[in-house]
Amino acid sequence: DTISKHIALKVYSKYELEIVDKGKFVKSNSQLHGFQLLKVIKDNSPFYLCNLHFNSYNIKKEIHFTDIPFEASNFIIQNEVKNAQTMFVTNMVSSVYRSEPVLVLGDFNSFQYSFTRFHFLKNGFYDAFFNSGIGNGETLKNKKVIPLRIDYQFHNKFFNCTECHVDRTLEFSDHMPLICTYQF
Repeated sequence: DTISKHIALKVYSKYELEIVDKGKFVKSNSQLHGFQLLKVIKDNSPFYLCNLHFNSYNIKKEIHFTDIPFEASNFIIQNEVKNAQTMFVTNMVSSVYRSEPVLVLGDFNSFQYSFTRFHFLKNGFYDAFFNSGIGNGETLKNKKVIPLRIDYQFHNKFFNCTECHVDRTLEFSDHMPLICTYQF
């Protein structure tokens, strides 16, 4: 279908996957920003997985003094867009699937002390790395900026994350994936 051609989100699983919903975020600055909500059929215990990619702040690695007003206004605009994306996803998964096991994961492009992370926590989700990881959880390969964790895995009360770490061995992306083990 046309949505799949415009969103570069992929989920690979040894379990059967059923697409429940998907879409591109409105006001996205890229064709890559969107979500997939999948039903994962594992034995007789299905659960839901929301894979997403939120807008980036597009902050330059080097900012000149004359660029500061533009960069600051761009940051504010992108923050408002990201907040809307956050509310959309949390409303979708916490209202419709409140009594179902749900994982929400992906490239949130959000800092640890962001509205995005706190909104998920406020809506009954747990930050897998914060609860089960070791270290700072840096997921962005960026040698010029402080270590940042901008990729997350959130889960609701039906899951227990027993282990979570950052895989620093992959070379094909500027992001390093979070590898987590769950029980439910």
